[in-house]
Amino acid sequence: MLVLPADVPFVTVRISTTFAPGPLHTTVVLAPDRNNDGTNALLVNPPGFIPFAFGPGSFHRHAQLAEEVNATVQIYHSDI
Repeated sequence: MLVLPADVPFVTVRISTTFAPGPLHTTVVLAPDRNNDGTNALLVNPPGFIPFAFGPGSFHRHAQLAEEVNATVQIYHSDI
């Protein structure tokens, strides 16, 4: 499940390859905002594996939630 907030700028068609989890199970891919505070995109495989925690500090909360359930965590930093 890929969650993209509606207010994230510069989303392109590349998103499908950037966030493809491949053969990994229990994977969380996080794209932090430019301040490494919020979450600009969140991929959870399988869907519902961790709860959503959007809002201030969500990047760190999502990473912590993923680590608590031993998920593979990948961080994507945009070049834009």
